[in-house]
Amino acid sequence: LNFDFRESTRAGILRAFIEGDFTGDGNTFKLRHAFGQWDRVLAGQTWSAFVDTNATPEGVDFEGLNARINVRQSQVRFSPQFGEHFSLELSLEDPNPQIQNGSGITRIPDFVVAGRFQPHQRLHLKAALLARQIRGQEAIPGSSEVDGGIEKQYAWGYSLSGSFSTPYFDNRDNLLFQVNKGDGIGRYVND
Repeated sequence: LNFDFRESTRAGILRAFIEGDFTGDGNTFKLRHAFGQWDRVLAGQTWSAFVDTNATPEGVDFEGLNARINVRQSQVRFSPQFGEHFSLELSLEDPNPQIQNGSGITRIPDFVVAGRFQPHQRLHLKAALLARQIRGQEAIPGSSEVDGGIEKQYAWGYSLSGSFSTPYFDNRDNLLFQVNKGDGIGRYVND
């Protein structure tokens, strides 16, 4: 279920988008996307700039296939276009550190920079870099209390993905790929 509002202005297209489904706990409403966009600037919750939605394979699992970059989160993104075939995404995103035996207290956003090259309709390539800080406070053993010990680690990752339409069979057939590597990017990977 979604609502998509678009209006042309002198300064670019103004857009508001909200999407949800009923797959929350007990089949309750779950918000998937909620963002506002004005021309090349976006703010709200949607797919991370680290995700390549055009290199997503089809599957029967509603949550998506394992081992691919797949996360929606709050962000502020700027997406300039350079010519007809190249675009860039610069995004500050919700860090949401997931820490075992402690609490995440990261104060700086994750930073994603991604470039997309699409020389024609049948081919696209996307390269993305991620830099983040994971900062947490340790829990007292056997308790939900935290003891004040704060640790931080810097993390990084990259992703290279793309798609190629194969005209030999049918225009709906695509060759998709995604290669990911990093240290501390587990929350971005679907499991």
